[in-house]
Amino acid sequence: MEISLRKLWVISILIIQQFAFLADASHSRKKIVPALYVFGDSTVDAGNNNNLKTLAKANKFPYGIDFNNCSTGRFSNGKTIADIIDWVCQCRLHTWVCPSLKDIK
Repeated sequence: MEISLRKLWVISILIIQQFAFLADASHSRKKIVPALYVFGDSTVDAGNNNNLKTLAKANKFPYGIDFNNCSTGRFSNGKTIADIIDWVCQCRLHTWVCPSLKDIK
């Protein structure tokens, strides 16, 4: 059962439209989901050690060059897929900034 490139393209467009619909609908609601639990590897967890006493820090150039040219302390250049899902669902829990897990507005 081979999936043609055209079918794959149509499926991709439909998925993108669903995310766009969720993002548009989220403006009229306060929050879609109250929390977001993400389990995974380095593609969803870029790490953060700003609150640890270590020489290996990620709060300087070149980390964050794709993230508004501002380093966040995470070992990545920009947003991960978990950040994008967080933005669509409007959870707004930025745990890499606030280790006490309080909501940052």
